This record gives sequence, C-alpha cells and structure tokens, in this order.
Amino acid sequence: MIESKEAALRILASLDRKLQLKGRKDKLGFIILGGTALLILKDHRVTEDIDVIILDVLEKEEVELLREHQINNRVEGILGFPPKEDFINNMYKLNMPFECIEVFIPDPVYLVLSKMFASRMYNKDKEDIINSGILEDIDFSKLEELYNEYRSYNSSPNYWRIEEIKEEYYKKK
Repeated sequence: MIESKEAALRILASLDRKLQLKGRKDKLGFIILGGTALLILKDHRVTEDIDVIILDVLEKEEVELLREHQINNRVEGILGFPPKEDFINNMYKLNMPFECIEVFIPDPVYLVLSKMFASRMYNKDKEDIINSGILEDIDFSKLEELYNEYRSYNSSPNYWRIEEIKEEYYKKK
C-alpha cells in the first residue's frame, strides 16, 4: 500500500536509483494517473499501486523493475477518455531531482475526466472526484466543454455523468 505522497516519492526515487545502477542513459518518461496522482496533488487516499502511461519503449528487465516498484500501465486498458495525446499535451513535470526517470502529472481537469470516463465505473473513482479536493483546482467550464466533447466520441454507456458529479460536489460543499 502507498499511504502518502512521501511514500510514492520514495518508490519513484528507488526506481530512479535502480535504473541508474542498470546504466539507463536516457530518461524513462511516464504520466502518473489515478489514486497516486491524487495522492501527489492532494494527499488523498491510500492506493495499491502507481498507475502510469508509459511514454517510452521499455526493455524487458525494465518492465519487471516497474512491477517490483508497484508501477503498472494497466490503466491504459481501462482508460476511455481522454486520449493519451491529450494527456501528453496537458501535463506538467513533477519537479524532482531524478536522473533516469521523468515523471509527469496530468492537468487536474484531465485527471478528473480520466476518472469520469474509466470504463470500469468504480464508485471509488466518483468518490475520488468528489472528496479529494481536486474539483477546487479546476475550471468547471473547461471540464464541461471537454466532457461534452469526449462524451460525443464515447460509445460506452459506462461513465460518470457530469450532472451527478456536480450535484454531489455542491451538496457536499
């Protein structure tokens, strides 16, 4: 279990050190999503692993090294929207002195959208959106605009409706 922002950063630092020892020359880039992104941004909830979108090609031994550090890219299989390219165009670099990894966090609007459109439709995704404090950091008009755009491309009925999110958020507030 990853219980704090500090714990997540320790895992990333350990991965960085091991990649250095293995002689990686260029930086391995990835975008952190899910519970860990919320943990880093808002210190919200314990998470089991670090969900990422990998931005580079991995060597076989690096895949195993990621797994040993509780880092996985299974999220790419359940991520409905936003598309990977939209994350890449709307992310910022985590300011940490890593030598062999380059870690990015998505813009909070895109993080919220990823939880809204996750095909698994877990209640914890909805609870994360409403209870993490992330909605305090976003422009609702931008969220609604992108939500409507992605919804128009989405053929799956499995996504959280923005009306539900707003209603529960304002009720909680």
